[in-house]
Amino acid sequence: MASESRPVWRLDRTWQDVDVAADGSAWAVLTTPAYPGVAEHNPAAVQWRSLTVDPDLVGLAPGRARPAEIVIGDHESGDRWTLPVSGALSGKLAWHPRRPLVAGIAVRDRRACPWVADYAARTVTVFEHVRAAIGFTLQGGRSQPPLGWCGDERLVLLVPSAEPRSASAEQNGVPGVYEASGPGFVSFEPTLHELAELAAAAPAVVDLGTGQQAPLGPPALIRSVDPSPTGRFVLVEYADQHGRTPDTDGLCWTDIVLDTVLPGASAPVGRGGRWAGGDADVLTWRRPAESGTTLHFLDLAAGAAVEQRLLIEHKPSEPAGCWPIWDHGEPILLSHRERALTLTTASTSGVLDLPAGPLRLGRQLPVPGLRAGRAVLDCSDATGRPGLVVVGLGDSSAAITWAPGGEAATIRGTWPTDDGHSSGLMVRSGTELSRYTLAPGSLEPSWSVPLAGTDVAPHWSTSAGRSVSIATEFGHAWLTCPATAEGRVGSRPLVLWLRAAGPSRPVPSASARSGEPRSGEPERRGPVAGQAPAVLAATGCLVATLDLALHWPDDAHLDMLHAQIVDAVRGAVSFLGDECGDTVDRGMVVAGHSFGATLALYALVHVPGFATAIVHSGCYNRTLTPTGFQYEKRPYWSVPAIYHAFSALHFADRLDRPVLIVHGVDDANPATNPDQAVALYQGIVATGGHARLVLLPHEGHTFGYLETQQTLVDEHRRWIHLNAHPAELVT
Repeated sequence: MASESRPVWRLDRTWQDVDVAADGSAWAVLTTPAYPGVAEHNPAAVQWRSLTVDPDLVGLAPGRARPAEIVIGDHESGDRWTLPVSGALSGKLAWHPRRPLVAGIAVRDRRACPWVADYAARTVTVFEHVRAAIGFTLQGGRSQPPLGWCGDERLVLLVPSAEPRSASAEQNGVPGVYEASGPGFVSFEPTLHELAELAAAAPAVVDLGTGQQAPLGPPALIRSVDPSPTGRFVLVEYADQHGRTPDTDGLCWTDIVLDTVLPGASAPVGRGGRWAGGDADVLTWRRPAESGTTLHFLDLAAGAAVEQRLLIEHKPSEPAGCWPIWDHGEPILLSHRERALTLTTASTSGVLDLPAGPLRLGRQLPVPGLRAGRAVLDCSDATGRPGLVVVGLGDSSAAITWAPGGEAATIRGTWPTDDGHSSGLMVRSGTELSRYTLAPGSLEPSWSVPLAGTDVAPHWSTSAGRSVSIATEFGHAWLTCPATAEGRVGSRPLVLWLRAAGPSRPVPSASARSGEPRSGEPERRGPVAGQAPAVLAATGCLVATLDLALHWPDDAHLDMLHAQIVDAVRGAVSFLGDECGDTVDRGMVVAGHSFGATLALYALVHVPGFATAIVHSGCYNRTLTPTGFQYEKRPYWSVPAIYHAFSALHFADRLDRPVLIVHGVDDANPATNPDQAVALYQGIVATGGHARLVLLPHEGHTFGYLETQQTLVDEHRRWIHLNAHPAELVT
């Protein structure tokens, strides 16, 4: 047997996030464990539909571990200072626009409170007497920090509502009475009022000198607070119960502007607003127009708010990138489309002279540079090479300067800097953070600091091998092979991870059907829900991923669906057999998560060659979700055969090979209650099969805690070695 080098997947890996001040004057590196520890779990957390709410933090439970270290650096010298604060929450930091101050949120006794660091004096203060709320600010939204500066000594943040939580009808002993007439589907989902009782918070201004709080408005479900350039106004994104476009959790988000000088005063504004570049309180938002896009500029500092508009003309299929600027009372717009950069004012519009070729333009403009009459943006070319675009607002000039050297493929982020005197560029690669200073005709290196290599996603691993398409009757599936499969390493077990992809695409070309590497398709980047978990790689096995893009029309019948699944899985098994024959001969493992778990069990029954199955967080009795599932929109009573065919509990007697069932005890997905896993386990054993059930405490539909990951590595390694290897290879 040829020797092999097995990769060691470390579960104690860390992420390193880089956070840069708006003008590039300072930066921070947050080193965060890939997986939080169970000690960060709050047993008081409550599930609301698919959301986990932490009532002590008054908001959504953080989805990432708390940083193990925060290092702050100066852009001129690169000198670093490790912030002496523990319990800080992950997320963006709030940089003061004029002073060397940065703020964030920390947790003390399970409650949130603000901290402020002076990185010039190297001091930090945690305001434990100020209880903060996090609301929905860590969910994503506009990638804003959960607090912001609205003056030299004033922070705007969220504070818990003082109103006591009301008792439910059941707690008061009041019967619940419901009545309805069909046709229609009845849902007993928790209400928005119940979520508000757990996570509603009020925006408030806190004076750090006196500790006094001034509420700006009533409690609401708030996703972002964004102070204006002067700090007088705050743009707030909140959930509106009267909204018309709900997200997947049924929440409709809208915007409002609050006045910190006149608490209680507010102004509704266009959805998706942001502050214009510059140091005036001008809000902008964009709306589609018949011939392009209209940019709205609302000057809030005027005695009566004044709105102006600029139109960018473009085809609907060619959307434009926009950088709105407010310069001395006049709106200016930089827009980029069709490889052209255009400068538009109220009276003129002209294309700026830039080199030919594809160009990606980046981040918002640093304010000091705008004061000096120039707009500074980061950019990259088609190869990913980073550079800096400097636009003269007065003479409508533009110039690009490229950063020297380096591998463009390793670039992870770029930030423009401008202090009003000189411009520069910060570049983050896989191993270092570097700053370049703009000189005539070049970007000169100033300094660099090392970073840890953290290029692998914490929860999911991506196969690095080639991808091939496998034809089905109505489309095709994509098989991503393990990177080492081409070396025909025979002593390692192989797992085929099934994933339910989006709607099927057209039938691939003959070359793709023959198993040749695909080309001309957009590259998939980053972790995707349902992708093979890192714990499988940590076991030392090979992992291939099969994306099943099923054609499932409104009139789909079982034969159509069966043929697609079986053809795709058989094609994958055949191709992998040619690539790494010895491994497949010893028995392959089929596995999946959620609906992928259903597909894995379906394949175990209908496709020969699998030695065992591993399923995570699945729904195994579709008759308990009779109003639809995954792609199926018809009710159970219309197509009972399809519901039964995709209910593993109904064919448990045919699961004649071992099955490892893994489920989170706190899975709040209505379709994947942990009772589903227990029922499948009971059904397999009752019909003479062999199964192992692993129930994970504190875990939901996906698994995030470090201790859980180690448990899964041990369980998967043991299971795979026992059931996919000859006895003499079991360790």
